[in-house]
Amino acid sequence: MKRYILNLLSVIPIKNQLFITAFRFGTVGLSGVGVNIGLLWYLTEIIGFYYLFSSVIAVEASIISNFIFNELWTFNTDSGNSLFKKAFTFNLIYAFGLIINVGVLWVASEYFDIYYILANCIGIIVAFVWNFFFSNRFVWDGPRIGLVE
Repeated sequence: MKRYILNLLSVIPIKNQLFITAFRFGTVGLSGVGVNIGLLWYLTEIIGFYYLFSSVIAVEASIISNFIFNELWTFNTDSGNSLFKKAFTFNLIYAFGLIINVGVLWVASEYFDIYYILANCIGIIVAFVWNFFFSNRFVWDGPRIGLVE
């Protein structure tokens, strides 16, 4: 699958490294969405956990899987930081993303009566911006985000 994606990207004339990094980050994020939603549903519907408790566990599981795939594919650079430091910083950044995600989930489901799975998807989208910006900058020292490069 990785080879297919790399071959696909090689035929697309993309020059902007930030775009490539964001695309890879989003692709990894989609796998994390699968982990998040699948585990949220399983823990809530099958195990019977309260949906907000399930969400915290599901988000943390997706944080771990996203870190591994981002380390191996998205950023795959030697930033000079140890793997432990990168993992710790990534998890710290995503802890704020978790608060954003679960907060949006709670507000959307409790106050706007949106089904919890859909509310979770909205939370994921909102947290994505935070997660990308701060992961790019502080974990892997990726390309700068701004109006001028």
